[in-house]
Parts: sequence; C-alpha cells; structure tokens
Amino acid sequence: MLQNHFCGSSSTAGGAGLIEVLVAAALVGLAGLTFTTLQFQSLSAARDVAWYDQANQIALSATEYFLANPEGWAVYKAAANWGRGSHGAGSDCVGRRRCDAAQMARADIKRLQRHAQTHLPDGRVSVLPCDGGGASMCVVVAWAELSPRGCQRNKRVSERGGCYRMPFYVGP
Repeated sequence: MLQNHFCGSSSTAGGAGLIEVLVAAALVGLAGLTFTTLQFQSLSAARDVAWYDQANQIALSATEYFLANPEGWAVYKAAANWGRGSHGAGSDCVGRRRCDAAQMARADIKRLQRHAQTHLPDGRVSVLPCDGGGASMCVVVAWAELSPRGCQRNKRVSERGGCYRMPFYVGP
C-alpha cells in the first residue's frame, strides 16, 4: 500500500496490482477468442445446412421429374446419363412443339446437374440403387470431394464433402 503524504494528510491509496490487471486482460482475451471460435463454428454449420437444403431441393426436384415423366425412366435410370460431362448435352425441350419422353428426361438430367454444379461446391447428382436393392432407388447428391458412388459406399460424411440420399420406390 502506498501512503499519501500530499498536503499534509496521511491516507492509504488502494488499487489493482500489475498481476491482477494482466490476469483480467488474459481472461477477457480468452473470452473473446472463445466467442470468435463459436462464431466461426456457427457460420460453418449454417453453410453446411444451406448445402444440405440445396441437396434436398435437387433430390426432391429429381423425384418430381421422375413422377412427371414415367416413360423416360429408362433414361433416368441409365448411369451413363448422369456422368460428369453430360450436363451440356441434350436439348432443353423449351419452345419445342414436341419433345419425347427420352428428350425430356435428358433435359431434366441436364437441369438437375446444372443446379447441383451452380448451388453446391463441385456438386453432382445421380440415380443409384439403394442398399436394399429391389425396386428401391436413391437420388444421391454429392458435393466437394465426394462422388455419388462414394456416398453409396461410405455412409459417413467428412469435412471433405457431403452427401444427401433420397430413396424412392419404382413400382409397376
């Protein structure tokens, strides 16, 4: 404690020492770092949710296309039509008077792939048999470093990418 002998009075001055100030500054800094880390994790989770939502919309659109064009199922089901480079092929069937079921299916595939590539990082979409086999099929949407076939083999999603699978039944 310091003694104040100024102006003839004798009083004791109190205050925080250097150690207390440093400890308080360290605690405030740690709290700020923790808050910043939580903010980054929150932003990352929000981004992942947005990607899953986009994948859900793509898969839902695909199943609606299948229901609207049952005659084009053979084209939808063919794995070769869902390849990486096939999104540029085929007509849009827009403004045409007649577009058969196969042309419409190719246009739908093109539209779905364009949507996946536009709204997901390195997004891809495909139709693959589900695990159980039979008439059950899955629309598989993958992004980042994962492929639709990789999503079927490895059910876990890692930091390297994500998968969304929507099963549907193809019946008579």
